[in-house]
Amino acid sequence: MFLTEKTRSNPSTMAATSDKSPGAGWLDVGEAAVAGAGMVVFALFAHSLSAPFALSAAGLTLTAAALVQAVVRSRSPLILFGLAPVARKTVLYAVLGAALGLALGVGYRWHIGAPPLPEAFKGFALLAALIGSAEEVLYRGYVQERVRRLGPVGAVACAAILHTAYKSALFALPGEAVTINFTFIVAATFVGGLAFGVLRELSGNVLAPLAAHAAFDLVVYAELAAAPWWVWS
Repeated sequence: MFLTEKTRSNPSTMAATSDKSPGAGWLDVGEAAVAGAGMVVFALFAHSLSAPFALSAAGLTLTAAALVQAVVRSRSPLILFGLAPVARKTVLYAVLGAALGLALGVGYRWHIGAPPLPEAFKGFALLAALIGSAEEVLYRGYVQERVRRLGPVGAVACAAILHTAYKSALFALPGEAVTINFTFIVAATFVGGLAFGVLRELSGNVLAPLAAHAAFDLVVYAELAAAPWWVWS
């Protein structure tokens, strides 16, 4: 749905395209914190050889329970996850987001010594883009919307911090002997999360950071035929 001037000036129409419950109180902030904590537990033990996988499953279950609770309390799941409302600028920012993701992907490939652009697109690329998109719906969509009580800056920072905590946990206990530049992962995830969060604020929708993250993953993981160790397995 595209918002027009008539729509914006009609209070009854605006009531159908806005949701006052996400971010209405500290309960929402606590709910988002629980969802974020569950994702950290899930990621931390997803690849661990010394801990039972049940711990990882418990973390994911905790996140799922928080999300279900949020949906039940929300009048609009689309707004809850940042997928509405959709305005004309949403499309423009989505294009900008995709361009940003492409640029970041090319920059990362240069950082690791790979050709600037992929030479082929193999099986894992699409899955990587879907995983990245899901992360954006969760962190820039749900979390950033749910913690509105903290203000725009606080919401962007909170979403970036929780996303960084999840990503850090994902690489903290690798299931095989690998060399990890942990500092780079933490810094890149946090700075990227801030940039994606700003896109979310400016566009009023999660589609812009979603496009950015998906484009980044498509470019970075294009040549991988199979999932790397850090994927949820």
